[in-house]
Amino acid sequence: MEGKIIYQCKRKTVYHDGDRAIKTYGPTYAISQVLNEALNQSRVSEAGISAPMVYEVKKFDDRYGIVMDYIDGENIEEILKKNPNDAEKYITLFANTYHEMIQTKNLNLNNSYGRIKNKIFASELPTNIKYGLFYKLRDMEFSRDIIHGDYAFSNVMIRKDGKPVILDWGHVAYGDKKLDIAITYALFELQGRKDLGDIYLDKMKELDNIDKAQVMKVLILAYIYIVDRYEEAISKNIYNRIYEIIKNEEA
Repeated sequence: MEGKIIYQCKRKTVYHDGDRAIKTYGPTYAISQVLNEALNQSRVSEAGISAPMVYEVKKFDDRYGIVMDYIDGENIEEILKKNPNDAEKYITLFANTYHEMIQTKNLNLNNSYGRIKNKIFASELPTNIKYGLFYKLRDMEFSRDIIHGDYAFSNVMIRKDGKPVILDWGHVAYGDKKLDIAITYALFELQGRKDLGDIYLDKMKELDNIDKAQVMKVLILAYIYIVDRYEEAISKNIYNRIYEIIKNEEA
C-alpha cells in the first residue's frame, strides 16, 4: 500500500497519496459495510453537503478501501489542541456546519429507527431494560433529517481556505436531528468535555430551537447508537452511563 499514513486505529487506516485519501478497513469489516459507506458518502456529496468526493472502492491485499478526495487541512480537534482559547469560535463553526448539513432532506438513506432497534436487542443490557428502551424508541419523534452518527470535532476538517468538510459517513442514516445532537453530546461526555457539549446545545438552540431537555430525552438512545463501536473498557463506561441515566429517570 503506497502513501503516508495520516490516521490509524485498530479498525481503520487512512493514507494520503497525492490528491487522494484512501481509507482502509480491518478484516472484520464486510465488503457490504464498506460499499454502503462509500455509497452514502457519494449521496451526501452529490446532494451538495461538504464531504469528500468518492472515486472508487478497491481491495488492497486483505483490506478493502475507499478512494476519495484528500482534504488539505486540520480537523477541529487538532486545531483546538494548538489554540485552546478559540473554543467558542470553533464550536460556533461546528454547530453552523451541522445546521447547514441538516437542511438537505429526503436522501435515500437507511432509517435510524431500525438501526437503533437492532442495536438495543444486540446490546448486553438485561431483557427488561432492552424492552424499556424499545418502547422509548417507539415514542421518539421521527423525521427525515440526516443523522451523521459520529459528528465530532475530529470529523470536521477545516481546509486551508477556511471551509469545513465533514468526514466519516459510516454511521449515516435518517431520523430525528435531536438524536444526532444527543450523539454529539454523548461523544463530548465520553471525552470528559461536557462543558463543550453544553455550549454546543446552546448553539443548536439558537439555530434550530432545540434545548437541552429535548436532547436529554434521547441521550440514552444516543449511547445505544455508539456503544458497539468501542472496545471493552470504553463500552463498559457507556453501559455504566446508560444505567445512570435509567436510575435518574426512575428517581
